[in-house]
Amino acid sequence: MSHDVLTLKDYLSIIRFSKAYGCFYGGMVLVSVWLIVMSFYLSSPHPLWFIALEGILTMLFSVEIFLQIAVQKGLYFRSSIFNNIEFALCVASMVAYVEVLGRMNVRSYEWADILIITLRYVARTGRVYFFMRQRARYNLATFGLHLHGGPGVHPKRSSDSGDGGEAPPVELEVVTNSAASKSEWAMENAIPTDWGDDVTPDWRRPESK
Repeated sequence: MSHDVLTLKDYLSIIRFSKAYGCFYGGMVLVSVWLIVMSFYLSSPHPLWFIALEGILTMLFSVEIFLQIAVQKGLYFRSSIFNNIEFALCVASMVAYVEVLGRMNVRSYEWADILIITLRYVARTGRVYFFMRQRARYNLATFGLHLHGGPGVHPKRSSDSGDGGEAPPVELEVVTNSAASKSEWAMENAIPTDWGDDVTPDWRRPESK
């Protein structure tokens, strides 16, 4: 594949590791924590603004997960145990939010209330963890080394990867002087070319009979 061709995975990496997206994730972490705190003070049923904010966070959380699954397919579940946990939390968040919408008009049993409330708080906590994990990935991806005036760290394009597995979210590119030092050594220890065609050392030449 040509290095100039960007795949869907490349575009998602560009968006996910952009500065604006990092700020967005920082805001999502703060909003998620604030909603968890407010849920202890608000009476049930919760006001519409609270339900709307929780719905927006649930939607963003779900879209992020399903986009990763669409790009990575089966590798999403096989690459990391945390991906499976995030998917389970995504499903829990959607189930909990559907229950919140249902409770606006329909009352449920007491044991179901306890179960759903527990599920909802676990999902909210998991959402905070997920946003913080993504924020940490962004910070690592945008951390510049600036060695020898280098451009720092940036995500590697999936088209540059030879294997079909999941490319790591961040690949550090460090410029070293190994190539330059090898070239200097080769110049200092180069075999002179003015010996003629036969440059074989004397000790390696066959003895003349």
